[in-house]
Amino acid sequence: MENFKVGEIAKEAGINVETLRYYEKISLMPKPKRIESRYRVYDASDLRRLKFIIRAKELGFTLKEIQELLSLKIEKTSKCGDIKLIAEHKLDNIKERIRDLN
Repeated sequence: MENFKVGEIAKEAGINVETLRYYEKISLMPKPKRIESRYRVYDASDLRRLKFIIRAKELGFTLKEIQELLSLKIEKTSKCGDIKLIAEHKLDNIKERIRDLN
């Protein structure tokens, strides 16, 4: 399993280290493991989660909405319909903003 230091995972995801630390602070990203030298280390699942967050932001989701999506993913009882409902709500908001621009 590949491990990344904080700078490596940030570079791989295309963000800066401060952004990653902020995501940890607001619990979008879990606290990383630390190796004996006290370096933070991340694994492939952390990178996938980080890329999901970045992509969701690119699609216009707020950090709060991304947190909701991530919590649905973690909950075993969540259904695809729950995630679809959030996405449809976001789409409705975007359509409304487009109408407001016209």
